[in-house]
Amino acid sequence: MTQPASSSPRPPYFILTLLFLFLSLTGLGLIGVFVPNSNLFFMSQPVPTPTLVPSLAPTVIPTSAPSPYIEPVASDSGSVVTLTASPSASASPALKPTLVPSLITPSLSPVPTPKTITYKSSTQNFSLNYSSSRKLYEDKEKGTISRYTFYRSDSSFALHIGPDWSWSHPARVFDQPKVSGISTFRYESSGQLLVDLESGTQKITLQCIHNNVEAVKSECQEFISSFKLN
Repeated sequence: MTQPASSSPRPPYFILTLLFLFLSLTGLGLIGVFVPNSNLFFMSQPVPTPTLVPSLAPTVIPTSAPSPYIEPVASDSGSVVTLTASPSASASPALKPTLVPSLITPSLSPVPTPKTITYKSSTQNFSLNYSSSRKLYEDKEKGTISRYTFYRSDSSFALHIGPDWSWSHPARVFDQPKVSGISTFRYESSGQLLVDLESGTQKITLQCIHNNVEAVKSECQEFISSFKLN
């Protein structure tokens, strides 16, 4: 006997297979989306985000540090000037100003004007004037003649007084201008002047070695004219 046919037809196997594959692929796709590191066989690996390495700008080393402008500020004391450094545009370390002492202008002492000194001898009773720029030296000539030398580096004056003449001359004639009221004998060369006079037993010679310098010649005349017998 033949069995009666079923009232509901069976679906074909091919359609079921396609439905199964569709559902499988859909499930795998959802897993790949919601699970990032699922490493499914057909899902690509996540692309790593590249790390950005900042490029370093070349460092410029200056050959010399800029010097800040130094502005002087007056101090109240007046003896010290404080130097204050003005800030520069670049961030450089602070500079400590150096204290500079104020400049003191030395006062130049004026050259003293030579004074006139009067020398007096109580033993030989005379006096005369000479410049303070000269130094006085006393000694003896021939054992009996006193010599007073008034020395300076450019010239030398002297007084010779005693019982004898300090220098020789064949013929002294006392007819020249007077000194201390006494007529004189004068002898002059290119470099010196000798003036002789007598008073009692005293023979006196006034000598100027002037080296033909006009200023010294004028000083010599004053030296001779100042001689006085007391």
